[in-house]
Amino acid sequence: MRFLSKITFICNCCFVIAVCWLRLEATGIANDPYNGIMELNPVQSTAALLGYGAILLNIAFFIGLIYRHIVRKPKQVPVWLILVNLVFIPIQLFYFLF
Repeated sequence: MRFLSKITFICNCCFVIAVCWLRLEATGIANDPYNGIMELNPVQSTAALLGYGAILLNIAFFIGLIYRHIVRKPKQVPVWLILVNLVFIPIQLFYFLF
């Protein structure tokens, strides 16, 4: 469970990076070839893939967390990590559904 929570956190960070990158490209700042921004297509693609898959990992993480709570197994995940992942779920749902 700790491994899944850490992977989920990394994917949530990639979600933020991917959304910021998308907004940056939408403004046209990154499309100017003379603005000094280096092309990072592989990094951008990886961040987008991990970021957009984060909602599935978030849902799987919290289903597992609820299951462990029901069967009364001790928590092995830090509380701050649970809270950070919990904050990202409504943000991702809003982003993907609206």
